[in-house]
Amino acid sequence: MTDIDQQLANNQTDWEDLPSFEVELSDTESNLDLEEFDDFELELEDEELILNTEEDEELVAVPDDFEFQLDEILDVEPDNALSDDPASEAVLSAEANTDVNHHQANLDNQTELASCLSQLRQSITELTQALTDPPEAEKKDTEQDTANTPSAEDYFKEGVLSAKNKNYLKSAKAFRKASLVGHSKAMLYLGLMYSKGQGLPQSPLHAYTWLKLSTLWQCNEALQPLQELEKYLTVQEIKTANRIAADKQELIFNEID
Repeated sequence: MTDIDQQLANNQTDWEDLPSFEVELSDTESNLDLEEFDDFELELEDEELILNTEEDEELVAVPDDFEFQLDEILDVEPDNALSDDPASEAVLSAEANTDVNHHQANLDNQTELASCLSQLRQSITELTQALTDPPEAEKKDTEQDTANTPSAEDYFKEGVLSAKNKNYLKSAKAFRKASLVGHSKAMLYLGLMYSKGQGLPQSPLHAYTWLKLSTLWQCNEALQPLQELEKYLTVQEIKTANRIAADKQELIFNEID
């Protein structure tokens, strides 16, 4: 412990040993008029108000020509574009109407062009569909005709029935129709009728033609009569018969396709 600390320790004061005392006011001090203090405070406030006002006037220094400058701003003449000249207004109005009319005309042209293009597309679509697909009525007629058309077998049966009834002409017609759509046995019977001259003129050349076609269409029954018939034909007649058979074959192919 230092000397200073020792001195402070020795000089500690016991505050409880100190005598109590009260502050007594003199008669003069106790009789002071409080209203005088109120007036005094008010006067100070008035003085401060006056000082603050003067300071504000110094801070906001309004120039003397401020009113003149404001008048100059207010007296600015309007722009010529905003003038009330009737001629200028008429020109501007006419130009505006012209622009509006041009714009509307362009819109009308675009609308009309779009409508024309739409109609053209629809026409092309309808034309394409008409070329691709036949009309429904035509389809029905074709289907009905196909259903009502006798088949090769129907013609062959008709020919056999007519031959049994000794109606050789009708039988030959039926056999020919069946032969032209590829019925091989009808070709055989038609060749035999040409060979015998039943319902048809007797012609070994035409008989050979149909018998040859019958063999080409895989009818084995036509082989023997064909060989027997060759004995009565010359080489030139056989060549002619083969040429006729080739032409008939093309007709058959076209009918089948």
